[in-house]
Order: sequence, then structure tokens, then C-alpha cells
Amino acid sequence: MNTITIIKQFPSFNRLKKKSIILICKFLLNNPSITIMKIKNKKIFQIYLLLILKNYIRETYSKAHEKTIWCIIKLNETKIASAGKDKLIKIWDLSNEKCLKELKNQKAVICLAKLNLNFIASGGYDYSIKIWDINSGNCLNSLIGHDGVVLTIIKLSSNLLASGSKGSYQIKIWDYTNGKNIKTISEHSNDVNCLIKLNNNQIVSASRDSTIKIIDYNKGKCLNSLKGHNGAVTSVVKLSKNKIASASTDKTVKLWEDDLCFKTISYSNIEFEYILSFVKISEDYLICATQNIISVYNIILGDYLFKIPFFNEFSFDISCIEMINEMQIIVGYKDGKYKVKDIDINN
Repeated sequence: MNTITIIKQFPSFNRLKKKSIILICKFLLNNPSITIMKIKNKKIFQIYLLLILKNYIRETYSKAHEKTIWCIIKLNETKIASAGKDKLIKIWDLSNEKCLKELKNQKAVICLAKLNLNFIASGGYDYSIKIWDINSGNCLNSLIGHDGVVLTIIKLSSNLLASGSKGSYQIKIWDYTNGKNIKTISEHSNDVNCLIKLNNNQIVSASRDSTIKIIDYNKGKCLNSLKGHNGAVTSVVKLSKNKIASASTDKTVKLWEDDLCFKTISYSNIEFEYILSFVKISEDYLICATQNIISVYNIILGDYLFKIPFFNEFSFDISCIEMINEMQIIVGYKDGKYKVKDIDINN
């Protein structure tokens, strides 16, 4: 009796996808010492195979942190930085999966931003922004001023960065070379979840208050408020000079040009949780991450295309994604692992 025949004896395995069945068979065929025929109880047998599959898949993922990875950023073509709930920031060489440097923070780190080849900024549960030298591992400065968890950081120029937080829901503009808070912008009535740079004068903020703000960060003035979502806006990405995309807990992606929403993509009919974050692959495609699924959207068609296979039968709880290049993304998980995944939008 071959492996496939053995598996098919148990009806519950018919619910598994073909890829999962192939993985089980592949593992068992490569490990002939496993005497599965001696297991007579069907329920025990099913659990046994599920554990085999789960362990086999997990071996293909790299352990980076002891707890949730909240953020991953690209430093160059071979290096990334990851940060998480274990209060650590780690610098990795992806070519050999070696940890090059470990930076120790006092509390959990939620967000990172690359400042230059040698410096990064971090924010999190200590209500501050830290400036780090990734070569020495030293903290060079602490920017103090937020009264809540720092959720997002972006670089604005060679000496400026912006940060958004919980607490009083403020956006702060900093000169990170001297640690001074230049401006404080209070335009939201709830958490500032995401910031992106739109151009040399403007940033875009996304908030739990369901709005998106276009802000002149030099003047500290809100130029426009984009309304249309019925839930918290979790992520926003720049598509072109005057176009952005936003994602919300209302299970929609909205495409905006200037101050008008010109397309709404609903995914309520798909087995998705809300989109946590997304990244732009090209002018035509977005990669979106929910808690359990990585998916691809066609911006031009305004439609969901397909899921990127990530062994969804055994969710590892996705926590963040980042583009490495046009052909690869890196995904962080709540169990502290990360996975580099090839992208084939023509598949």
C-alpha cells in the first residue's frame, strides 16, 4: 500500500489542498524509517500526519526572534533589519541567514526606518524614537516627546524624520541629528497607524479614525482629509505622483487620485481578515498581507488576482511584509520566524 493510498483512507484529509498532500507524501517517502502502518487508531494517525506536515513546513522558515516580528525593513540588496516583541532589533545577511548585529532596546519595538547606510530609527512601547548605529550596535540618541506607543516612522530628508503614535494621536517632525522636535501635528482623533512620504513637502497619514490626511510637514498644516473608509485605515502606499492606495478594517482597498477615490476594491467575499499592510510591486500590482494570507491585486483592473502560496492550512500568523526586490518579498510572523518568498505575478 503506497503513501497516498494510506492517506486517502481517512476522509478528513480530503479537505487538505493538493500541495499539503504532496508535502506529506514527500516527507514520508524521504523518511522511510517512520513506521506509520503500525498506527491503527485513525484519529491518532490523522494527528500524527498533521504534526509531520506542520514540522516539515516549519523547517523551511528561519527563526529570527523569540516572539512576534513587528517590522522588517530592507537595508540593501542582501541585508535586512527586523524588530519585535522580544525588545531586539537584528541585522541580517540574507545570503547566509546570519545575524550580523543585535541591538537591545528596553521595550518591544513596533517600527523601523532606514536613515542612511549606517543608521536606522526605531519606535515602540517606550514612547520614544531611538537612533541606532547598525555597525557598532550603539544607540546614538533618544527622541522623547510622544505620550503613547510609536507606531510608524519615516525618513523625510537627510536630517528629518516623522513619527506617528497612539496616546494623543500626534504626528511629530524631528531633526534626528540633534534630537529636536520641530513640529507637532494634531489632526487625527485616533491612532496614527501609518505614514508615507508623498513628495518633498507632503506626507500622508492613515489613522484608526478612518481618515487619511495629506499634510504639509514644513508648515505643519493639513491640506486635505480623505474620507470614505468605514473602519480603521491600517496601511497606505504611494502609487504614483498624485495617486495612493489605502487599506482598512472595513475590508476594502481604495485607490485615490488627488482628493478623490476613483476605485474601491472589496474583498469581503474572500476568506480574508482585514489587510494589515501592503507594498507596491509595480505600477500595476500591489502585494497585500492579512493575518493569514499574502495576496496580489491588479491596480489597473481594480481586482483581487490570487493568493501567494504560504501553506495556509497551518497559518503562522503574518505580522509584516517587506519588498526585497521585484521578484521577492520577506514575510515576518508572530512566532518569530521569517520567510523569503519568490513572486511570480504571471503564474
